[in-house]
Amino acid sequence: MKRTAFLSLVFGWMFAVVHMLAAAEPQTEQGRAIAEITKIGGTVTIDEKKPDRPVVKVLLPSALVDDALLERLKGLKQLESLELQ
Repeated sequence: MKRTAFLSLVFGWMFAVVHMLAAAEPQTEQGRAIAEITKIGGTVTIDEKKPDRPVVKVLLPSALVDDALLERLKGLKQLESLELQ
């Protein structure tokens, strides 16, 4: 019984931390760019090995790309690859 309560507490804490981090991400230029990209069905690849976890690759549906979205990509300072499909 104690183990179940402890595990519930740990998982609840982990869930709360993940949601706080996810909510904080759009406040950065990179976070806003990721939100725009995923909103139109694009995908991003993040370099998990670097401490700042930069976006290094973006894949976008070409029919939905406009000037405003491309302007938002300026926030991805370490972008290495941009692909349109």
